[in-house]
Amino acid sequence: MKLFNLPFLNWIFLMILAGLMLPSDSWQTIDIYSLPGIIGSIVILISLIWIFICVGYFIYFNTSPDPRKATAKLITTGPFKFSRNPMYLAFLLISLAIAAISRSAYFIIAGGLFFLLTHYYTVPKEEKMLARCFSESWSDYIQQTRRWL
Repeated sequence: MKLFNLPFLNWIFLMILAGLMLPSDSWQTIDIYSLPGIIGSIVILISLIWIFICVGYFIYFNTSPDPRKATAKLITTGPFKFSRNPMYLAFLLISLAIAAISRSAYFIIAGGLFFLLTHYYTVPKEEKMLARCFSESWSDYIQQTRRWL
């Protein structure tokens, strides 16, 4: 179960699995210049920028984005002002964007599995740790900021 503590690796694994489920010729028929391709590409680009901004906040506050490690600071600004899990949200959006680009339900299923695993297993463990480390400020934060959006 320790593997489930690494959401990024879980997401990568699920996305690779979804990609392997596609018929081999489907990658050749992807049209990024179609409306779903353009919108999906924009969503992926924005999501990647969002992830890099989040990592920048972890670096700025001198704490680790690794959910297995205790955090030195509760980050409540920037992307974390809008969502308690902005990086996980970006991974989910990338999954949906790839589903739109590839026109494959496999990536929707992979994104859904990532969401369920993260929402019901990873995030509760992280939130328990944060509640222990930052009791009062954590209580204020969860009153003001939703878990996802």
